[in-house]
Amino acid sequence: MRAYILALFAILAASPAFADWTACLPANAPDHFFAVDKGKDRLFQMRGDGITSAVVKAFPSIHGRAEGDKQVQGDLKTPEGVYFITHKINQKLDFMDYGPHAFGLNYPNPMDRLRAKTGGGIWLHSKGQPIKGIQTRGCVAIGQEDITALVPVLAPGTPVLIAQNLDGEPFIQKEEKQPGAKGQGVEAQQADASGTKAAQPDARQEEAFLILSLTKTWIEHMHDGSEAVFALYDSSRWQKANRESFFDFMAKKRVDLAHGAGDMQADSIRLLEGPGYWVAFFPRSFVQGKDSFNGTQILYWSRGDAGSFRIIGEFRTKG
Repeated sequence: MRAYILALFAILAASPAFADWTACLPANAPDHFFAVDKGKDRLFQMRGDGITSAVVKAFPSIHGRAEGDKQVQGDLKTPEGVYFITHKINQKLDFMDYGPHAFGLNYPNPMDRLRAKTGGGIWLHSKGQPIKGIQTRGCVAIGQEDITALVPVLAPGTPVLIAQNLDGEPFIQKEEKQPGAKGQGVEAQQADASGTKAAQPDARQEEAFLILSLTKTWIEHMHDGSEAVFALYDSSRWQKANRESFFDFMAKKRVDLAHGAGDMQADSIRLLEGPGYWVAFFPRSFVQGKDSFNGTQILYWSRGDAGSFRIIGEFRTKG
């Protein structure tokens, strides 16, 4: 009985603080990304120009057997938030479970770890059978033909926004705006290519502008080799979010500062909002001795106890 009560408290403690979170897009959304609407069972292939976003194509999708945001390992839920493709799964997989292709996502991300979420192995894949009427153990899955067509654009560093609901334009499809419109296939799900900007409350627009400004400051400090960059980090929450001490992180970052930040452009910053946090990312390349990098720099921003946004996690993906 005591073990049961402790387990119950653990589940309650891990309950989502943003259960009613509905995703919408900031003006500085990525040039290329994917967005998953669990409520509509759709995966959207997106394009943007730094000002507006549009749906390139929509694909039927499935998610975890249990509804809600993933909290603990084995709960059969699909996580909600901002994730990135980390790699293509090249090991031999069960074809009926995963189909011909599978791609890893960075769950748990720093914010997930900060919220004590557990588990892993969250992928974007397909199935060895039609997906209609079935579910996954927590991954997102689309049809075999669909994922095969998308393989060339499912590169490491590609953002994947997962939400129970995606708000407003450009996610409202034509047939949803016009009652009685015919055609429910994938081609009928395509959005107006005009690229209408997603609706976004003023407060979220203001936050997006602030995160953009802070990220520009981070780039400036990195280019200057200035340790002032450390003031942009949340040292008190770093270890829980990243599984390393902030002291060890600073030691590695000082090497980064000493060798030069490399090529980063403030006008290439792109943003996505997660439940209670923001993610800023941009291309970065550098050469440091025998070490070279060409890929995406990713910063996770969250409000600390004092109410100010600070970086609670960062990583880079090649490609």
